[in-house]
Amino acid sequence: MNLLSDTAVIASVNITGWGGRPKDNRQITKLASELAVSSRDVNVTLNLLGSGSWYLERITSVGKRARACSQSFMVGSTGSGKHLLPVALLQDHSKKMDTYKNEFVKAVEDLATNYDELVKEALVQWNGALSKDDFPSHNELLAKFFFDVEISPIPTANSFSEKLGVDDYLKHHKKRIIAEEQSKMKDATKHVYKSTVSQLEKLVGLKTKMRDGTLEIIRTHVDMMPKLNISGCSKLDAVHLKMRELVDNINIDATCDEAVRDDLNKNAKAIMDDFMVGYGKRA
Repeated sequence: MNLLSDTAVIASVNITGWGGRPKDNRQITKLASELAVSSRDVNVTLNLLGSGSWYLERITSVGKRARACSQSFMVGSTGSGKHLLPVALLQDHSKKMDTYKNEFVKAVEDLATNYDELVKEALVQWNGALSKDDFPSHNELLAKFFFDVEISPIPTANSFSEKLGVDDYLKHHKKRIIAEEQSKMKDATKHVYKSTVSQLEKLVGLKTKMRDGTLEIIRTHVDMMPKLNISGCSKLDAVHLKMRELVDNINIDATCDEAVRDDLNKNAKAIMDDFMVGYGKRA
């Protein structure tokens, strides 16, 4: 039997930051009183660093791109912000995350290096409305930023029983753990199935000359498909091979010809129709 614990690991990417826009409690209290409403219904924030906030925006951008990149490697969620990462993609994922982490750390270091000067400039811009005490200290600032990738194995019924050393553990819990593992594998297969159909739909729905970016996205996805198939589904493997052959034969310049596009649509639809027969309904 194909075990999920042999083909995937549990992964989570934890990134925290600081937007530099704390609530202005003084203005919130004042406005709530003037409007005769609860302070919970009023929201006023301060752009502490003013024109220097681009340092924070740069850090935020790195975090967003890192999360999006990491998500593209995942095939399902296990809850609490954790996801299933195919073992076949573990090394590629680690390299990408290391690159983003280095970029994140460099951006934070640049902020820290210039922070004192940024605070001075912001105080001038605020023209006495704020004091230095309204800004985090240097140490408080650094404590707000965090980038960590956590990888852990998927526990199995046997690993739990061996760790706990309870004789009847398997009797009471093995079925439940196996059922949970099979459920996660089914969800992962659904994820890969849906993403496969999504790429085929890009080809079936092609009405104008294909863009370089569209073809590159499809090629990248097709290259990843065998590694995403952590359930070892033979139907998925077969359709991935057909897609690889179809994509390899695409002449992007020729797609300006309507007849070429129609032929591409027809071939992609044939793959999709075959893929969905008896399988699409189950996935």
